[in-house]
Amino acid sequence: MSKKEGYSIGEFSTRKGISIRKLQYYDGILHD
Repeated sequence: MSKKEGYSIGEFSTRKGISIRKLQYYDGILHD
């Protein structure tokens, strides 16, 4: 997936380099 500013569901790496599988925002703010 391409990294765009916005919400997505799946596994991503945040700007901090943290890989998680949640609904998250690219600013590194996690939303359940």
